[in-house]
Amino acid sequence: MNTLYQPIDRTSCANYFTRVVLVIGFIFLPLFMSAQSTVVVTATDAIATEGTPADDIGVFEIDLGSVNTTGGNVVVNFVFSGTATSGTDYTDLGSNVSIPNGVRTAQLTLIPTDDALFEGNESVQIRLTSTDNTEFTIAGNSSSDALITLVDNDGCSAGATAPPVINNIPTRYCSGIEVDLSSFVTRAAPSGTTLRWSTDATPDPDDEASFLDASIITSGGNFYGFYYGTENGNACISPVVSLPTISFDTAPSLGTLSSNNQACNQGFFSTTLDLDSALTGETTGGVWNLIEAPLGQSTSINGLNRVNYFGQPSGSYIYTYTPSYAGAPSCPVESIEVTIFVTECTPCDAGNTPPQLNTDVPTEFCVVDGETISQDLAAYTDSTAPAGTRLVWSRSNDYTRMDVYLTSTVVSQEGTFYAFFLNDEGTPDDSDDDCASPVLSVSLVVNEKPEIAATENALCSEGIMTLEATATAGSVINWYATMDSTTPLEENTGRFTTPNLTQTTTYYAEAVLGSCPSDRIPVIATISNEPVVQASTTLLNVCNVAGADLPNVIDLNTGLTQNVSGTWVVTSDPTNGLTITGTDTVDFINAPEGNYTFTFTTDTAVAPCSDASVTITVTVVECILDTDEDGLTDSQENELGTNPNNVDSDDDGILDAIEVGDDLENPLDEDNDGIIDALDSNTLDSDSDGIVDQLDPGNFNPCIPNTSAGACDRECGVLFNQFSPNSDGINDSLTISCIESYPNNSIEIFDRYGNQVFKAERYQNNWSGTSKNGDLPKGTYYYVLNLGDSSPITKGWIQIIR
Repeated sequence: MNTLYQPIDRTSCANYFTRVVLVIGFIFLPLFMSAQSTVVVTATDAIATEGTPADDIGVFEIDLGSVNTTGGNVVVNFVFSGTATSGTDYTDLGSNVSIPNGVRTAQLTLIPTDDALFEGNESVQIRLTSTDNTEFTIAGNSSSDALITLVDNDGCSAGATAPPVINNIPTRYCSGIEVDLSSFVTRAAPSGTTLRWSTDATPDPDDEASFLDASIITSGGNFYGFYYGTENGNACISPVVSLPTISFDTAPSLGTLSSNNQACNQGFFSTTLDLDSALTGETTGGVWNLIEAPLGQSTSINGLNRVNYFGQPSGSYIYTYTPSYAGAPSCPVESIEVTIFVTECTPCDAGNTPPQLNTDVPTEFCVVDGETISQDLAAYTDSTAPAGTRLVWSRSNDYTRMDVYLTSTVVSQEGTFYAFFLNDEGTPDDSDDDCASPVLSVSLVVNEKPEIAATENALCSEGIMTLEATATAGSVINWYATMDSTTPLEENTGRFTTPNLTQTTTYYAEAVLGSCPSDRIPVIATISNEPVVQASTTLLNVCNVAGADLPNVIDLNTGLTQNVSGTWVVTSDPTNGLTITGTDTVDFINAPEGNYTFTFTTDTAVAPCSDASVTITVTVVECILDTDEDGLTDSQENELGTNPNNVDSDDDGILDAIEVGDDLENPLDEDNDGIIDALDSNTLDSDSDGIVDQLDPGNFNPCIPNTSAGACDRECGVLFNQFSPNSDGINDSLTISCIESYPNNSIEIFDRYGNQVFKAERYQNNWSGTSKNGDLPKGTYYYVLNLGDSSPITKGWIQIIR
């Protein structure tokens, strides 16, 4: 190998020293690099099932990428996510694992909790976040994530237990009573299911038409309750609870008042009245009792419920009728009052028939709270009063009660009003000689327009829901599919059970009080979905300096596969100094190399759903800089010794990248002098021997390569301070010109620590860089030369090149 060396010229020694030291610095600057292993995780057993078999567990395996040879433990940190809950659905696995020296992998065993709750299949996702050793780095892509599915063994979402019921359920009710079967159940339906009823002891979950529309019943029978849910998208039910047989007693009818409510007390007409004829539609066989009568009366009720009023005082006789309740013991005993009007019954021109009712005129009215009605009673009859009589409207069916006659037929309140033809014998202010026809009774009912309110429901996946509504007391509630549909989905219930829903659906509820309906209100059954967010599998590498091959600023959202609303937080930051801007970017200028993790959490979840989170890893890597943009990176130039801030380090007009060549491991060195062409000028001739340095194996030796060059004729006693003792026959030993002219010379060589490594008297140009311990290492050494001719002793440096 031809090497660079320079003769010591007493006038230029300092300049040469400086120059060569700079060159050596560029050539031999050490570059220390260490390879990193990539840590990954896989689910070697991706299914874990609750219950038996007990060994059906899941396994995560963490692989360092190479055997741990650090001499100590390597700690790998991780986080868990997914729909399953650590410590509840599976045994807690902590947040890190320690892999000992000499070991490559570690296993995390996931043991599911065998509970009795139906939860459906759930997921457990692990994500590696960091290590405590820079020799091991997290992949930062899909290889740093793994997922295990927890298989639920609890079957149907409705559960494995029948609905529990109270003790001593009442079984006998009076007709007209509404019984809510659900009131007997003591536990709410499991999430995503609903309580249903059927008259079939073995209801078919696929035949929802066989279920009762509502839990409200008004007739008896055998009833069976169960929770209705789904299993893997199919309908299913819990075990069935059987209620005791429920029966309803038919309440006896009190009947309604008839117009046969008058009797005579003298012989012009019949003086006997059958009390039963004063009612229509009543349940017969009941008991009549006189509760109020004119003073001095002495009537009695015979076995046929007849009363003879002959000779009895005129006036009102008030009776109660109570039907028999022997066959309806569950019904409350009620009675109806009947008033019989006893008069002298002189012939009356008012006639023997009451005014006739117009049945097409409504008697029930709807009003908003606080409003009144305005109804003309005259609309209820078109009958013409007989000659000599007039039509009278009264608040009493006793025509002798002139004090309650209506002065106007327009009324504003509900109540019962009576119409009759009256013959007042020309004395309207005296009722003693009056007579009247039988009475027409009209009852007006005013219903307040009911108010209705509803409770909506929501699920985070498909399922069955119960919607509830409440209304003004006494109302019935009906449910409809649309705002204007006429056929209800369910009637007479405040609870509506939806079918299995896969999307949000709106139903409508309406309350009816008497004949008065409320406004229909929408009731929404909401089906929400868990927000979905996933980390991209693309590596997120950044630089900690500007202008490199990778950016120093990253938009964290590029680490997601979806564009979704949410927030970012820093999860791990070795510097504790990174900040996330309002636009979700992070600047890594001056951040140490390594892994940084950030967690994104959505903010779009609607109850009962929860927001989802995902963690990404951003890796600050060794950056590729090319400051002078000459095609060589700064690190490459530092290794080669070229100037990273100068495109032409040797100032010969040829770019460094061209002079280095295509093989960076073997850069071009045309003259094989150990100085690469990029540092060996193609224009400079340092030793003035007529050969440019790039072609001159001895840039500072004019005798190389041509001893006949004129520059080779120099003064004697000059020490050439670079040599390469590699036995190639060229410049293998330390040389002093004209050494034979200085027989009394002496020389000493010292290393940089001042230790003497060589000494000779009468030196003969034969030292090849050795000492008593063998070959000296390459590098810089110092000499002291005495030529022994009374000239001054010289000192300087030499360079051994190997």
